[in-house]
Amino acid sequence: MTALHPNERQRREFKLQRELGPDLVALMRDPEVREVMVNPDGRVFVDHARTGLGKTSITVESIHMKAALGTLAALLDTVITQDQPVLQAELDLFGGRIEGMRAPVVSAPSLTFRKKATQIYSLGEYVDSGRLTAARKRLLQTAVAEKKNILVVGGTGSGKTTFINALLRELGRQEPGSRIVLIEDTRELQCGLENTVELRAVPGVATMEALLRTTLRLRPDRIVVGEVRGPEALTLLTSWNTGHPGGFASLHANDAPSALRRMELLVQEGCGHRLPELIAEVVDVIVHLERGARVDGILHVLGHGEGTYETVWLEERCI
Repeated sequence: MTALHPNERQRREFKLQRELGPDLVALMRDPEVREVMVNPDGRVFVDHARTGLGKTSITVESIHMKAALGTLAALLDTVITQDQPVLQAELDLFGGRIEGMRAPVVSAPSLTFRKKATQIYSLGEYVDSGRLTAARKRLLQTAVAEKKNILVVGGTGSGKTTFINALLRELGRQEPGSRIVLIEDTRELQCGLENTVELRAVPGVATMEALLRTTLRLRPDRIVVGEVRGPEALTLLTSWNTGHPGGFASLHANDAPSALRRMELLVQEGCGHRLPELIAEVVDVIVHLERGARVDGILHVLGHGEGTYETVWLEERCI
């Protein structure tokens, strides 16, 4: 990607904000708004930290959205066309990740903007807000201390990345000298530990799987993956299982038990086999989040036998 001259970047950023309109820009800058969604019909919805998902009174004309996507593509030194109708990128201007689409994949230009978390909550603050019980907080603190591999699962917008940030904060409290390697395709994880290396997967340059293999040469104490969504699942399990325990990762799943089946499918993409025994051996704890970032349950994976996983829901039990 060719670096833009600062004056040219400033010009394009100003043009983008003008095309989006002041109301939409204000939503993107609002610290309480986590996600902004402009649908093909021009209606705008937001995911608000306090009120959740809801419709706004704002509408955006198709011609303005098309122009904004074109300017955004130019700002990122790429294009959005009929042959390349999806635009995915980080947008430093508003501090988040943006996904734009145009015909033929949608009927009219649309855009989704997801803001990077600006505040790192502690597990104690999760308890104070009612999203985590004190008993589950103690269980998670023990899991971190004992280097259990923790999988954080939930649906889109359930707060998985923010919760991993809370686990990283807890890790920093317990082991401030740990060396952490973070791997993700969009910068969302935030780690306050001094000895941290952040790796970013870039399409056509470095895959998540390739970065995981590279990670093993970086002497990490803990390996943390922003989101597992492909064949890198197998490499992650292998990494955790070969002298690098105590990692965190997130995964899209409807509940904790289905996360194990989801992992099987992703592992199968990597090697052609589901390997449930390996999954059961490596994944220790699964934290399920409901929308609103509330911890719905913590599942302890004990093993795999007779075609099924052996698990137990944790409350006051020791891990």
